[in-house]
Amino acid sequence: DNLSVMSESLISHEQTLTEWSEQMKELINTSNMQQNENLKLLQNETNQVCDHLNEDKEELTASLSEEEQELNTIHQVVKMKIEDEGTIIKDVDEMNDLCSVNALEYKKENGIITSNISQTSSNQ
Repeated sequence: DNLSVMSESLISHEQTLTEWSEQMKELINTSNMQQNENLKLLQNETNQVCDHLNEDKEELTASLSEEEQELNTIHQVVKMKIEDEGTIIKDVDEMNDLCSVNALEYKKENGIITSNISQTSSNQ
C-alpha cells in the first residue's frame, strides 16, 4: 500500500516535471523567436543607417571632388598670374636696363656728369 502511494506520488511528480519541461521548451522557443525578431529588426535598422552613411559619403566625395576641381582651377589661374607677373617684371627689368644703357650713352654723347644728375635728382 505504501509503495502504491509512493508510486502514484512519483508518477505525479514525473508528470509535473514533464509539464514544466514542456513549458520551459515553449518559453525557450518563444524567447528564441523574439530574439530572432529583435535581431532582424536591429539588422534592418543597421542596414538603413549604413545606407544613409554611404549616401552621405558619396555626396561628400562628390562635393570634395568639385571643391578639388575648383581649387585646381584657382591654382592654375594663380600660377598663370605669377608667370605673367614674372614676365612683366622681366620686361620691366629689361626696359630699365635699356634705359640705363641709353642714359649712359646720352651722358657720354652730351658730356653730362653723373654727380650733377644726382644733385639735380636729390634737389627735386
